[in-house]
Amino acid sequence: MTGRRMTPGDLEAALKTLAAAPPDKENELLVRHLKCKETRALTEALANAISRNYRQDSRALALPSEILPPLL
Repeated sequence: MTGRRMTPGDLEAALKTLAAAPPDKENELLVRHLKCKETRALTEALANAISRNYRQDSRALALPSEILPPLL
C-alpha cells in the first residue's frame, strides 16, 4: 500500500482480490471451528444462559489477582 488515498474503485478492486485469495491456515481453522455443530450448540447454550441470568442492575465481579498482570 502506498500513502495515497484510495478511490472507491481501488478499494473495491483490493477487496475483490482479498476475497478471491485462498484463506490462510489460521482463518481456515477458524472457519472450520465456527461451522462445527458442537461449537454452535455450545455458543447458543451459553448465550441463553447469559441472557437468562443477566440483570440490568448487576455489577461485574472483580478479576482475581492471579489473572491480572503484575505491576512493574
